[in-house]
Amino acid sequence: LGQGIANAVGMAIAERSTRASFGEAVSNHHIWCIAGDGDLSEGVSHEAASFAGHQRLDNLTVIYDDNHISIDGPTELALDDNAVDRFRAYGWNVVDLGEAAEDLDALESALHDARAHRGASTLIVVRSHIGFPSPTLTDSASAHGLAFKAA
Repeated sequence: LGQGIANAVGMAIAERSTRASFGEAVSNHHIWCIAGDGDLSEGVSHEAASFAGHQRLDNLTVIYDDNHISIDGPTELALDDNAVDRFRAYGWNVVDLGEAAEDLDALESALHDARAHRGASTLIVVRSHIGFPSPTLTDSASAHGLAFKAA
C-alpha cells in the first residue's frame, strides 16, 4: 500500500528529466495515479507526496477515493488525520469533487484541469461507495474481498 504513489512520483520525475533532455516533441506525458484511503495512510505515500510538492511536479495527478473504508474497516479505526489538508500543506493543487464520484462530467473536467494546471501536482478527491450497487456490500469493508452474489 502507498507504493503506487511513490512509483508515480518517480515516473513524473523521470518524465520531467526526459522532457528536459529531449524536448516536448519526444516526451510530453502526464502521470496518473489512483489511490485509496489505505494508500494514503502509509508513510511511503506521505514522503512521496511531500517530495512531489517540493519538486512542483505539475505532470502528476493522484485521484484519491476518500470512501472512508479500508480493508480492515472504517478508516477511523487507524487514523483521523485529514489527507486533503496534508496534501495542501505539501503544496499540491487540490480539487475536491466531494460526493460527485459518479458525475462523469465533473470528473472529466477535473482531469482536464489537472493536466493543464502548472506549478504543482494535483490531487483529485472523490468519495465513492465501495461495493455499489450490492445491497449487502455497499460501503462495507467486506467489499474488498467478498464475491458479489447474484440478486
